[in-house]
Amino acid sequence: MQIETQRTLIRPFLPEDVYDLHEIFGDAATIKNCEPAYDFEKTENIESVFTPFLQNLKLDGLVYCVGNGHQAKFKDLKTEIIQTDMKTNYFSFVELLRIIMNQRKQSDNQFNCVAISSVASTYTNEKYYCSYTSSKSALEGAIRVLSPELIKKNCMLCAVKPAVVGTQRLDNITMLTDDLENKIVKSGYQPGGIISSKAVSDMICYLISTNDFSFSGAIIPITSGA
Repeated sequence: MQIETQRTLIRPFLPEDVYDLHEIFGDAATIKNCEPAYDFEKTENIESVFTPFLQNLKLDGLVYCVGNGHQAKFKDLKTEIIQTDMKTNYFSFVELLRIIMNQRKQSDNQFNCVAISSVASTYTNEKYYCSYTSSKSALEGAIRVLSPELIKKNCMLCAVKPAVVGTQRLDNITMLTDDLENKIVKSGYQPGGIISSKAVSDMICYLISTNDFSFSGAIIPITSGA
């Protein structure tokens, strides 16, 4: 899949992309984190890694499509599990955005930031997903609160929150469970069926490319009836 707009190109990550990443990051010590680009659970290292190369790089947008979701029964829900999801899904988003905005000048081009959340943040009560749900709720809360402040810095900040999407990971699950889409539709959870990755990508492309601040602070659901 490849989607291209005037300001955006979305395509799959390819093995040869690592050479471009090496050119951006600049040294072997940094590139060791690149699989694909950085381990966002390492929130404490983000500033030291990203600040140097952002000094010479003008960004017009950021799609934060980083996610981690642990399943755990309440009796097994240790702080370490919650911290892992919060670092990846929430803390690192705020930290990376802060670093980017601190590097920008008022005269720079509009900067659009689109984060990927999940309907799990508000619409579902799936058991065993306390850690994941909490981290996505925190992400959305930050976007709503930060948006009015960042508009003044020429930044449009929003999020997309899809239900079950047809990704490679879902394809792997389907191989084990047989006709997962039919089960989801029959259960009534998502009567419109599994959401195509293109539907989500098209929305992201629009939001990352628009000059309109109308969506700033918006958390946009893509639910397929969920």
